[in-house]
Amino acid sequence: MKKRKNARMAQIRKLDRIFSKIMHNKTFKCERCGKIINLQIHHIIEKDTKNIELRFDEENIIMLCAGCHFWLHRHMILGVIFLIQKIGVKKIVMLLKKYLKPRVEVSLTDLEKELKEEFNNANK
Repeated sequence: MKKRKNARMAQIRKLDRIFSKIMHNKTFKCERCGKIINLQIHHIIEKDTKNIELRFDEENIIMLCAGCHFWLHRHMILGVIFLIQKIGVKKIVMLLKKYLKPRVEVSLTDLEKELKEEFNNANK
């Protein structure tokens, strides 16, 4: 059982790297301050290993520089206000509904194929 869980986590980390490359190719600056270096993905609704679809949902992320990402996690209330101003309450509610819906088992292999295809199409 533990080996299967470790293999799943290794595959999720691999998908995280592919998804990160896709998002770095689409977004070239921090969505808070505009810096173009040290960009990181911030998940609006927490990423977890149970809701894989939301973890790799482009609507659930914004790109932030390392400083703004740190700021957002250190100042949660101000961070929520920033997110409401940036993406709006309707989008946050939509993401929460996705998060709260019953989980459906997703094939990580199929998801990897989709992400690689998206990455390859973006780099053509």
